[in-house]
Amino acid sequence: MIREAKRVGNLTILVPMDTKHRRVLTVCDCGNMSVKLSANLIPRGSTKDCGQHSLRAVRKRLGKPMIYNSWHRKLRQLRGSASDYSCVQEGCDKTGTGWSYQGGCEDEVQGYHNGFLLPYCQHEEHYSSRCTTHHREYDHALRGAADV
Repeated sequence: MIREAKRVGNLTILVPMDTKHRRVLTVCDCGNMSVKLSANLIPRGSTKDCGQHSLRAVRKRLGKPMIYNSWHRKLRQLRGSASDYSCVQEGCDKTGTGWSYQGGCEDEVQGYHNGFLLPYCQHEEHYSSRCTTHHREYDHALRGAADV
């Protein structure tokens, strides 16, 4: 069935990857290449694009910032692991375990992390390394300030 269909939604089927698991290599109209299960590509299937195509287009159109977790991944790429630094909290001699937003950025937005709505921004200079204990305390204080 799938061998006859060359396009499904925004995807173009390039080549079969294997017959046992029925995976195929696809390219999306946005240029992303991905491997998909052919059963999900049948015309009434659930897969219509690469999954990033529509999300990127919406964010670009609305001018929205990266989501909280995406920004923190990018921050680790830019600055390395927070564990390479000491906790910024005065008097603490522990190693940092995560990057902590310091607040005060004019481009501050809010995003969900572990069920909590937290402020963050996309400027690396507004982040410091904190140990787990002080990171939790600091985030708790930020949540309290945001609720007021």
